[in-house]
Amino acid sequence: MKSFLTIIILLFFFSCNKQFPKNKTYSCKYNNYGGITKIYSKDSIELGLATNQVWIFVRAKKKANSNKFNLFFTEISDLGRGGMMLPWNNISKNKAIGSLFFISEDKILINFKGLYDSKKSKYINYPFDWDSCDTLYLNKNESYF
Repeated sequence: MKSFLTIIILLFFFSCNKQFPKNKTYSCKYNNYGGITKIYSKDSIELGLATNQVWIFVRAKKKANSNKFNLFFTEISDLGRGGMMLPWNNISKNKAIGSLFFISEDKILINFKGLYDSKKSKYINYPFDWDSCDTLYLNKNESYF
């Protein structure tokens, strides 16, 4: 029983201290455009929130004793006409907009809450692609880098 517990603790330790992936692209389905996530590093993750409308950069901050990371808005990457109508000056950089969990190297789970409007103290209700997609798969056939 003691050795079994030791193995569980070691597996937990190694899973929590796994190297953060770099230069990987994930999407809802292989070669699909919805919910695209490009991971450059822990401090530079690009999220496609609304196809051709809203692309942002976020940073990941690891939750203590966990394989989960909170995601925080850092800056705009690219906007279409619809994205330009969002209140970007009010979007919080200190309130988590979601979390990221590594299921495996080829599969991640993103829980996207939405962009947080600090002036109105609430998450923005906008038709983001994440409403129908939370599990993302590594794009092996296509490279964005």
